[in-house]
Amino acid sequence: MGQKGFWDLERRQQKLNQKKDVLVTLNAMIPWESFRALLESIRQKPRRSNAGRKPFDVILLFKLMILQMPIAICSIPLTILLKLLKA
Repeated sequence: MGQKGFWDLERRQQKLNQKKDVLVTLNAMIPWESFRALLESIRQKPRRSNAGRKPFDVILLFKLMILQMPIAICSIPLTILLKLLKA
């Protein structure tokens, strides 16, 4: 597949906007950041050390949960989706 270029993300976003993608529609309708304080208070766990991977953003996990509900996707495609969203 090769290394992503400098403008690849911008071109991908333009294509999603043109197709009226579900993610673009949801981002326009839902104020995700308004949920951050509540989600972070629920998820608070003290870290034992700074070693290892940093935790995923609570908003990203919330979006994945919202997407998973109506689509009813299994955990394998969810991991692929998570990798795509982090890229």
